[in-house]
Amino acid sequence: MDSNDSGRTARSPSLSRRQSLKKIAVLGAATSTPLLAGCTGNGGNGSGNGGNGGNGGSDGTESGSQDGSSGGSNEELDITLASTYEEGHINVQAAKMFRDRIEDESDGAITVEVASGGSYGSEAEITDLASQNVVGMHSGAGVPFSMYAPEYYIIDMPFVMEDADHLFEVVESEKFAPAYDLLIEEGNQRQLGGRFYRGQRYFTANESVSHPDDVQGMQFRSPPLEPWVQIWSEIGVEPTSVALDELFSALQQGVVDAAEGDIEQIHSFNYPEVQDYLSATRHAPFSGAMYMNESLYQSLSESHQTLVNEVAAEVAEEANEMGMQREQELIDDLVDQGMTLVEDVDRQAFRDRARPAVNALFEDRWAGTWEEWRNV
Repeated sequence: MDSNDSGRTARSPSLSRRQSLKKIAVLGAATSTPLLAGCTGNGGNGSGNGGNGGNGGSDGTESGSQDGSSGGSNEELDITLASTYEEGHINVQAAKMFRDRIEDESDGAITVEVASGGSYGSEAEITDLASQNVVGMHSGAGVPFSMYAPEYYIIDMPFVMEDADHLFEVVESEKFAPAYDLLIEEGNQRQLGGRFYRGQRYFTANESVSHPDDVQGMQFRSPPLEPWVQIWSEIGVEPTSVALDELFSALQQGVVDAAEGDIEQIHSFNYPEVQDYLSATRHAPFSGAMYMNESLYQSLSESHQTLVNEVAAEVAEEANEMGMQREQELIDDLVDQGMTLVEDVDRQAFRDRARPAVNALFEDRWAGTWEEWRNV
């Protein structure tokens, strides 16, 4: 994987360097090779569905609607950047920052349409569309790894990472590098820039939870992923399948006693109305990133590749800070709404209780061992 594609701590290049890139990008637009779907050409001899650069449908049935023709020599690049998340979410904010900067730095040679709110479907559906280049880019979480590098899909799992710092050490390590290669080889897409902080996941209930003994036998809504169910069952809860959009009523009616989620989810789903306690189990630090279809990336001129890599790295670094700030603001608001924040959580006790299930998952489906990843 290109070294420009990683780097959470990337720094902004000098002004003169960026000004040079702007000039190079404009020149590169005249010589870059024709793009496939997910990126349209505004100039030249567009034909069929590609000439107008329309948007593909959310179910992927209009996959031909973004096919660009070879166009003229002054063809501009128009990329669709999709996200399943709503306006205001850190992934959408990052997408818009990328759009604004890449358009500015290329003097309009590259334009980006941000399609948020799930207009192209779920994160898994968008990831699949990106592999086909129906959308040229997307902004999401770790779903591409679950689909194309499942043996490395440890980054969104509970009680595997020690904390957010450990997560970033893992995703920036040489040991994790094969995961990025698999995204390209199996998923025809690559991560642009580094990953950015989206928030820790917390435990919510109507009683204070600070130790695994406090959750024994609780009817608990877990994400419908086998590793999550396996790990939480080991801890002692009774995982229950509830669709996320039905969770509020399930908590309200007592179908489940407790749930978990990142602060954005807990806040947007109005948990304070049905849950009294917010326990800082911080069992899974989540991260986000932007991805680009590999065929599209390879069709870009070298100057455009350099530009998108540098802009994506800068945006990821800033989104990282924004994610941390946003999380604290939402926690404060949840407390203002009446939730009691339980900070004194024995996280080591939770990790110890989860250890047999986590070790079994490493033996059966994940690369390496827990100890190896903990010592990255």
